[in-house]
Amino acid sequence: MKICVISGSPKGEESITLQYVRFIERAFPDHTFSIVHAGRDIRKMEQDREEWDRALARVRESDGVVFATPVYFMLVPGQLKRFIELAGERDAMPAFSGKYTATLTTSIHFFDHTAHAYLHGISEDFGMNHAGSYSAHMQDLKLEDCQERLILFFSDFIDAIEKKRHIQRVFLPIPQISRAYSPRDGSAAVDTGGKRVVILHDAESGSVQETMVRRLAGMYAGPVTVADIRDSMMRGGCLGCCRCAFDNTCVYNDGFREFWDAHVVPADILIMAGTIRDRYLSATWKQWNDRSFFNGHVPALEGKQVGYIVEGPLAHLPNLREVLVARATIGKAHLAGIVTNESGDPDEIDAALGALASQSV
Repeated sequence: MKICVISGSPKGEESITLQYVRFIERAFPDHTFSIVHAGRDIRKMEQDREEWDRALARVRESDGVVFATPVYFMLVPGQLKRFIELAGERDAMPAFSGKYTATLTTSIHFFDHTAHAYLHGISEDFGMNHAGSYSAHMQDLKLEDCQERLILFFSDFIDAIEKKRHIQRVFLPIPQISRAYSPRDGSAAVDTGGKRVVILHDAESGSVQETMVRRLAGMYAGPVTVADIRDSMMRGGCLGCCRCAFDNTCVYNDGFREFWDAHVVPADILIMAGTIRDRYLSATWKQWNDRSFFNGHVPALEGKQVGYIVEGPLAHLPNLREVLVARATIGKAHLAGIVTNESGDPDEIDAALGALASQSV
């Protein structure tokens, strides 16, 4: 049987997660394994269509697909998120459709469940049969009982493929919602009382997200800083090297740290705005959140009021809501609110944005 492993780690062959795959490969010599290094090679796949086509061919030729990835910031790494976005942008779902899939993650057992739920939902969106998830601690491979559980997990996956096991869908498809929003005029401005307000976004020109950001910014009476996270000049996604653990300094020498210090650190009120892409926000936001891990386990948002603007059907994605809430509360910030455009009613959206402005102050 041919198994395609989509590796989400930017470390490639040195990935800890991939060592679990290599263990499985040796334990099941009757099956063949091919590796798609989505985490390591995502830039090549974006720029070189032949590289993408080769990766997709491995998926197409397989009998089963395993997503093997570390957990970064409560989800998959930004590089794997971008791979999933590319599959949607390039209409690659037919290569995945009908195949059986499973998820294997390594972490310190912190928010594995949200990463698993994301990949489970994505698999179903791609028309796949999701046969299970395995959550391994990074050190588990040294333990004999953990090795036995890993073998049982993969044996069950092979059994599901061979027997064409019926698997019901767990996550509902994501609906399309109205993309129109024309704000009304006349809302009273909220006095910030000298508080520093920063709105971060990745809005495309003319998008609902851009309109909502502009509308919220106009609801504060004091000065508001509005900044595009793409202006942080990130050269790439988090490498998982943990060099930042020594002194909170990232191995990248780009503009991200300066952007963080200029906008996030001085903010009393921090609003983050994004648009739902598949079952998260954009890969740019995922990369930005991953890169913020240079703070390590320091509660870098402590004492701030945090709010979100989300363009898209957030009510249909409770897993994403959990991640957004955790982003604020784990950082010891207060969640002031989350506003979406789901209602399609400009008066309701205006009222929600006004409430967020007022509550944040």
